[in-house]
Amino acid sequence: MKPAFYKQIDSRWSAKRYKCTGGTMSIGGGGCGPTSVCNVVSALVKDTKPTTIMAYACKKGYVIANQGTTWDGISKLLKHYGVTKFTVTYSPSKVKESLKKGHWLIGVVGP
Repeated sequence: MKPAFYKQIDSRWSAKRYKCTGGTMSIGGGGCGPTSVCNVVSALVKDTKPTTIMAYACKKGYVIANQGTTWDGISKLLKHYGVTKFTVTYSPSKVKESLKKGHWLIGVVGP
């Protein structure tokens, strides 16, 4: 199975703003985390949209205005939407090993 391919810059939702911790945030401006989670959830559990994931993430405090998704927000979102089998790692070698095995990856990175 392949992940869905929703993009955070899709014109259907990129400009929609959400009330989140510290102000408001659009999916296009800082919704890469919720959009990535949406791609995985849509492939493994049920079809959903980035707007649904972003709204829930903001409501729960996982998205901070002008910063994006919190580090643990990705894991909490995956679990909430029914994806429970995953690994969190900070090891580049484990990431490379997982990719070689064909596993999916959500990379949370800074500037």
